[in-house]
Amino acid sequence: GPGFFATGDGPDVPGHDLRRGNGGNADGICIDVRRHPYTGETVIAVPNRGAPACSAASNPLHAQRKGSP
Repeated sequence: GPGFFATGDGPDVPGHDLRRGNGGNADGICIDVRRHPYTGETVIAVPNRGAPACSAASNPLHAQRKGSP
């Protein structure tokens, strides 16, 4: 749908790289959902600001998980 994205998904991509969300195009519309299958965690960032604020909130957590098996 409009504004939705998925990155880091596919047969040759490690599961910890999966990211889904909606970048939006107005203030208050930015959602970043990332699942981390190796830890069972899901990170959902909804900062009530426009893109790319949601990614800035979840990128540090994602970077910590990239080293997971």
